[in-house]
Amino acid sequence: MPKTFKTDNYFFSLLIIFILTMTILVLSLSVYKQKDVVNDKNFLEQNQAALVKIGRDLTISELEQIVTDIKYLNTSPLFLEYLNNGMDKNNVENEWEVFSRTKMKYDQLRYLDSEGNELLRVNFNNGRPEIIPEDRLQNKKDRYYFTETIKLGPGEIYMSKFDLNIEGNLIEQPEKPMIRFGVPVFDKKNVKRGVFVANYLGEKIRHKLINLADSTTGNLQLINKDGYWLAGQDKEKEWGFMYPGREKHTFKNLFPSEWERITKEKKGHFFTQNGSFTFDTINPKEELQKMLRNEGDTLSEINVSDIQWTIVCHISDKIFYYANDKNTFILSIKKTLQTPLITISFILLSLLFSVISVLYLSGNNKIKIMATYDAMTGCLNRATGMRMLEDLIRQKNDIIICFIDINGLKEINDVLGHEQGDALILNSVKIIKENIREEDLLIRLGGDEFLICFVNMDIDQVNKTWLRVLDKIKLANEEDKPYIISLSHGIAEIKKSDRNMLDELIREADIMMYEEKRSIKSPDFSVIKKKLILGQSDNVI
Repeated sequence: MPKTFKTDNYFFSLLIIFILTMTILVLSLSVYKQKDVVNDKNFLEQNQAALVKIGRDLTISELEQIVTDIKYLNTSPLFLEYLNNGMDKNNVENEWEVFSRTKMKYDQLRYLDSEGNELLRVNFNNGRPEIIPEDRLQNKKDRYYFTETIKLGPGEIYMSKFDLNIEGNLIEQPEKPMIRFGVPVFDKKNVKRGVFVANYLGEKIRHKLINLADSTTGNLQLINKDGYWLAGQDKEKEWGFMYPGREKHTFKNLFPSEWERITKEKKGHFFTQNGSFTFDTINPKEELQKMLRNEGDTLSEINVSDIQWTIVCHISDKIFYYANDKNTFILSIKKTLQTPLITISFILLSLLFSVISVLYLSGNNKIKIMATYDAMTGCLNRATGMRMLEDLIRQKNDIIICFIDINGLKEINDVLGHEQGDALILNSVKIIKENIREEDLLIRLGGDEFLICFVNMDIDQVNKTWLRVLDKIKLANEEDKPYIISLSHGIAEIKKSDRNMLDELIREADIMMYEEKRSIKSPDFSVIKKKLILGQSDNVI
């Protein structure tokens, strides 16, 4: 938009508002304006509620997937064959290696015998799985996850607290958030042979929540039952229970009255002088047991270390500055009008109100934009996008969703820097936007994940659209950039009869996307162009 147009736009806005203000003041329309303040707050409150719900659902879904993974590995034919018939363990190790590479969220997968000796172990370091040879396997009989899991009976699962990994009595650096899951292992004669343990990389949950918060208004935080931050706060304030000197860095110390209310009510929303707070409590034991029993699973009992998390979306009182300031100003006007005023004072006051109104309209619009769109890409943010998608489904539209992941973003951030990583995201979004219709929704789910919602299109049209996107990407990759654009996608179709299965269909599209990603990514796959980085080759690795 040209600068002159923008200036003229503000001039005409000022002129119009000045004229209207004379009438507005006489007709006492300040009451209406005050109502608008409430609406703005309600708008942000709804966004907070949606954000907390999505964050809660993402966290629970991730925990459920972990339990599903444990069930699969613990009962896989190869593992049972090894356990019962003494078959070559190489087959199990290879299966775990592939599983680890595919999932990329387990620091370790282990089988320990009844004495705590590691018999099988696959580590995951720097994006690559590693089968640990016998001479590096250790005895872990004194570690809490073994002693707790070995006590369990059939159908029971152990889940540890969420903390940082310790190596050599020191917190591992860089920090490695961890949750450990364990199940006892029984042979076909129902003899307890040991335990299976999976060390889940908790950064995966943190990453999803932080990316979700980045795409909308509000600070999304994950807090344990003692009020310590697990995610969403300044890095120096997180994990206060792990670091000497950080013990006082808690949510309950920063917001004591708010924390008291949160712990009592478990779920809700309220305003205080410190801003707007929306919260919900997660009890992993209850949620996982509900999932297992609904499925009629034999694994029906979750043993946890008194775990309870709270997701809090906090919007600082500074975000509400415009609304509160407007409200105060309007009230002061109303009071002033009750006293005799000379004409010149009335005009000056009206002019002042006009100027403030222009500033307010600009600021108010900014709030709404922040709460609706992703600040970086201009796509719909997750909260708003999912709400619009649900509305389209309720209106009985046929929807085809396309789950998209940008390949190699972490590699580009690590090698080329975040500036190039941001450029990769923006270039990818630009190509997608240019090849979809205005009525289609493009939602940034967080980080490198996006969702396209094609409205009332058949699958052939969607596939043709995706081919156009790929053609544009091919052309873009011929340009003089230090990286290539590479996208993975998965498609699921939502018919009118499937409108109550949105979450499941998104999960289906996500799985299909990861299948494509696995087929694309070879061990030496890279999105970095050697010729532009090293000056060695014209090939893209």
